[in-house]
Amino acid sequence: MGYIDENFRRKLLLGEIARREGLTMPYLSHLFKDTLGMPFQEYLKKRRFEYARSLLLGTRKSLLDISLESGFSDARYMIRMFAEEFGCSPREYRRKNASGEAAEGGARDTAPTTRFAPCRPRGRNSAFASGSFDGAEGLFSGTLLVYNI
Repeated sequence: MGYIDENFRRKLLLGEIARREGLTMPYLSHLFKDTLGMPFQEYLKKRRFEYARSLLLGTRKSLLDISLESGFSDARYMIRMFAEEFGCSPREYRRKNASGEAAEGGARDTAPTTRFAPCRPRGRNSAFASGSFDGAEGLFSGTLLVYNI
C-alpha cells in the first residue's frame, strides 16, 4: 500500500506493481480484492478522489490543476465523480464545504479526517452522505441518504 500511496498521482498500473513485487497480476488482483474488498482500480480511484477533495477544500487551485495533481487524466472525469458522490459539481462542493479562506499550497498526501456536507440530491435514485470520512483509515461515520425521485 505504501508504494500505491506514494505513486497514486501518476499513471499506475496493476502490472507495474505485480512486477515490482514479483507477483502475477491475477494473484495480486485477487489479493487486493480479498484484502480491501474492492478491485485495484476502484481503490486507486478512491485514493485519487480523496486527495482531490482535500486539495479542493484546502487550496485555491483550479479544477484542472487539482485533477492533474491528483492523478486524473482530465478534469471532466473528476467532475463526474463529484456529481456521482455528492450530487454537485466540485465548485458547488467547495462553496458549500469551505471553512473560511482556502489556504495556498498543497494538501497532505495522507487524507485527514474530513467533515463534509452533502449537496442536493441529483437525478433519479440519488444518494449522498453526511458525516465524516477518515481517509487514512478508510472509515466513514455519518448518514447515507438515498432518494428515489
